[in-house]
Amino acid sequence: METSLNTLNVRIGGCQKCEISKLLYNQEDLTKGCGKLYGWCGGLDKVDYFFVGLNPSYNRFPGLMYAFGGRDFDKGTGVEFVNILRDLKILEKSYVTNAVKCSTDSNTVERLHISNCLEYLMGEVELHKPKVFITMGKPVSQFLQNDVQFCQFLVYNNIEFKEIWHPNYVISYNRDKIDQYKRMIIEAVHG
Repeated sequence: METSLNTLNVRIGGCQKCEISKLLYNQEDLTKGCGKLYGWCGGLDKVDYFFVGLNPSYNRFPGLMYAFGGRDFDKGTGVEFVNILRDLKILEKSYVTNAVKCSTDSNTVERLHISNCLEYLMGEVELHKPKVFITMGKPVSQFLQNDVQFCQFLVYNNIEFKEIWHPNYVISYNRDKIDQYKRMIIEAVHG
């Protein structure tokens, strides 16, 4: 398993399919807070819950190990989201990633960028074999729900598709909705 994930990450790291992959900050070392960001697994190789956001934050801190997050290592969105998964006792069964592996200045991407990264996302899904695929945020959800190839891939692999808010929406902008967000995650994972 590890070798296959490492192989996939090497392919992602060398990807030059679109203009954002060639931006300097997507070519640098992750230890500097820049570079293409892969997924993060809570524990097991095979997981039950596969969470996917749109793309990594441009405002990352050095050594970021989570699939998204802000500048504050102790209080970043990625750290808080992981703590929510831990509190809900699903962290060890979860994998967190982004549909697009590169950052953009505005944290927005185009459909082409998602299409170019789709093979990597499907590779992550194949490696982790989740029961539930959970999109975080409307942009990634709408694209993937409208991609026939991806939907057929999920159906073929008997994977449920669910949608929740992106953690940034709650943790950074609407903290008063954190309990509602936790219930949303529980509903998504337990159906």
